[in-house]
Amino acid sequence: MENKEKIKLSICRRQKTGFAGTLGMGYLIQSLINSDLFEIDYHEDIFRTAKGERGSTILCNGKRIYLDLWDYAAPTYCEKTFNEGFDLIIKLQDRRLDGYDRENHMDLPDADFKSRYKWLTRKRILVKEEGEMRSYFENIVPWTFFPSKMFFKYIDNEEVLIDDDFGDSNLGFFCGKGWKCRKGVARAIQKKGIEVELNKGRPCTDEEFLKRMKSSKLGVVLGGRSCALTDKKNRREVDYMMMKKPVIINYRPFYYNELVEGEHYIFIDQRTDIASLGEKYDLDKIAKNGHEWYLNNASPMGAAKVFKKILMDRIF
Repeated sequence: MENKEKIKLSICRRQKTGFAGTLGMGYLIQSLINSDLFEIDYHEDIFRTAKGERGSTILCNGKRIYLDLWDYAAPTYCEKTFNEGFDLIIKLQDRRLDGYDRENHMDLPDADFKSRYKWLTRKRILVKEEGEMRSYFENIVPWTFFPSKMFFKYIDNEEVLIDDDFGDSNLGFFCGKGWKCRKGVARAIQKKGIEVELNKGRPCTDEEFLKRMKSSKLGVVLGGRSCALTDKKNRREVDYMMMKKPVIINYRPFYYNELVEGEHYIFIDQRTDIASLGEKYDLDKIAKNGHEWYLNNASPMGAAKVFKKILMDRIF
């Protein structure tokens, strides 16, 4: 297609500002609508499947694209979605499984497929012939992620968040839901100087939370809920990159445009000497690179540009 010609997208009208409380749906769909990169019209179809309220159908150039925002296997990995024959599935929480050589940034042949196929078959979630499943997996890609709602008002005004007056009075803190998947690493980082609060409710006001984030040297991000096929993405990744803080993460996020370990963020586990990270890494450079990645990938315009790139790579 001509570069000057806008790509035509048809979006579900009822889902354009979000649907059923699905986190990120409104942010990402509005990013497409408001970007001026696309010619937008609307349809009324909501695809009904397991956890179908967590997904949205986007039409493009006679092709049907399914956007899945859920953090577990459904709605992508279920019988009805498989049989629907979508031309492309964009799963936000898609995960790169064992089979990636991080040192050389390359996939190891077939390891990812075998891990996915084995898990789905063993769980009896989606049992198909290997050839069918291989084609299905090849049609699934990640995209980007989104900030917490409290950060929406700073979009296009991110410099307000980059406030040197606060300094780095704390090494870092983590405050969030006390899910089982977080407890081991939470105990470990607490012993290494990170303030940790795991809770069930809202711990403090947005203003108090933001003040604590600003006064932290490191942006501490612990993984959220997931399954064997899904990533552990946490909105704090994007929040801290907006703030130009060096982000430390206890998982390796998978995005269409790669978030590179050691360049955009620092991977940590229970053995990491967090207080000494500044001796091993240039934290200012990590912070700068992460902020640029946010602008190019997770800001509204950045997200829209990555979506367009996915379409050019996979649809046109």
